[in-house]
Amino acid sequence: MVKKKTTKKKAPLKKTSKKTVKKTKASGRKVSPDIFKDKRIFYVAIIAVVIILVGLRMSTFTMPAGTAGQTDVVTQQGSGPEIAAGDTIKLEYVGTLDDGEQFDSGELEFVAGSGQMIDGFDEAVLGMMEGGEKTFTIPPEKAYGQPDPSKMQEVPLTRTIDKIIAITTSEFEQVLGESPAKGETYNNDNMLWPIKVLSVSGDNVTIEYMAEEGGKIDYPYGTETVHLKNDNIDMVLSPIVGSNINTATGVIKIASAESDTMVLDFNHPLAGKSLTFTVKITDVTGSAEATGDAAAEPSGDVCDQLGITKSDTPSVEVFIMSYCPYGLQMQKAALPAMELLGEDADFSIKWVSYIMHGKKEIDENNVQECIQSEYADKYVTYATCFTASDDTEGCMTQAGIDSSVIDSCISDLDEEFSITDLYNDQSTWSNGRYPQYPVHAAENAQYGVRGSPATVINGKLVSVNRSPEAVKQAVCCAFNTAPSACSQLLSSAPASPGIGGGTGTTTTGECG
Repeated sequence: MVKKKTTKKKAPLKKTSKKTVKKTKASGRKVSPDIFKDKRIFYVAIIAVVIILVGLRMSTFTMPAGTAGQTDVVTQQGSGPEIAAGDTIKLEYVGTLDDGEQFDSGELEFVAGSGQMIDGFDEAVLGMMEGGEKTFTIPPEKAYGQPDPSKMQEVPLTRTIDKIIAITTSEFEQVLGESPAKGETYNNDNMLWPIKVLSVSGDNVTIEYMAEEGGKIDYPYGTETVHLKNDNIDMVLSPIVGSNINTATGVIKIASAESDTMVLDFNHPLAGKSLTFTVKITDVTGSAEATGDAAAEPSGDVCDQLGITKSDTPSVEVFIMSYCPYGLQMQKAALPAMELLGEDADFSIKWVSYIMHGKKEIDENNVQECIQSEYADKYVTYATCFTASDDTEGCMTQAGIDSSVIDSCISDLDEEFSITDLYNDQSTWSNGRYPQYPVHAAENAQYGVRGSPATVINGKLVSVNRSPEAVKQAVCCAFNTAPSACSQLLSSAPASPGIGGGTGTTTTGECG
């Protein structure tokens, strides 16, 4: 499919620039005694299957540019100037498969050649004219690729949440529409179970989920059964093999299931298929660069909504888990902005204070923390490579980083924060499941970082769309006087979640 907001798009990986990024300032690290507890499970939308999916790699297949294997039939030439990269175009389209089945149709508006569309579609419209019509077939390699075995991921069927949690009074009132009273039990249609208020102290409310042993929750893809275990609630999914899970990043198929795990297929539903489109160009507008339009700069409305305090040199801190698919999505969106504005703003990638994706996440956190410390000017090159390939050693070589320097830095980091000791001592793990990673625990607590990703600009936690252009605009809002680079247009297509290139869909998914 090719709709901009409902389907993954692909774009070639951006070339790595040699432009450097300023070395980040020292953060004054302190170890926080406790991991910040996640309160979002109070909301039913967050208690859904997203937790099960945490940590899965959702890479996107990317092919080099070119039109090999693509066939075009022009049915009407049209008139006016030819479409060039950077033009904003509107078109009508119908998409069919080889057997004639129609899989999509509608109207689109996008910037040609910007990477917002799948490669073959983008290439086919370049050179067309307003009023022109064309039918073209895109091979799988220029659409959604061939099915990729690495996108078959095994995940556990059980997720665990705390039975007793602390929330704020405002959060309580937002959900229930009234003030909490100690000892009272509350319920409404937006909650999985009733809750009992155990205590109210100032702005803090302690509640207990009144889940019942053996209770069941039905979803289109299966049924979860409740099992109470001490202070935890275990939710065990009985999946329907062959069913689909609709998520913010696309459709995921349950391919198979065992007693404790299931295998999810993250391949695009159209992977391996040739796609035929009939399109009609209804409008063409020249690029902002050609018309002298400065629309690439952030508008006052955008900046007002973010409410960021301005400064001469903005501080930009992006908190992620290095293997969280949504954290990787935000990191990939931030890297072009780091590359563009790194000489004018202080960028840093920092780490959520707990680990959800195993020992490999600790190792990669350590590597990237030390690259930023020891080779700040090479970080964008390394991170761009890593987020596309998951090849730590190869990307260090590509970036010209001395591994012995990084190893020494990691040893010092481990000694300072007891990272290995905390990993080996499961008594320190959150809920007995998530190891602590305290390198930036003080900042996590200071800003209220609860999951991956979280973006902080000039000390304020802000919500930023996960596209390079959206990140650039948010940072440019934070300057007292925006540099000329803020007028440069970056891709407005959301980055893809997980390892891999290409583009995805707008999402607010998080790990944590």
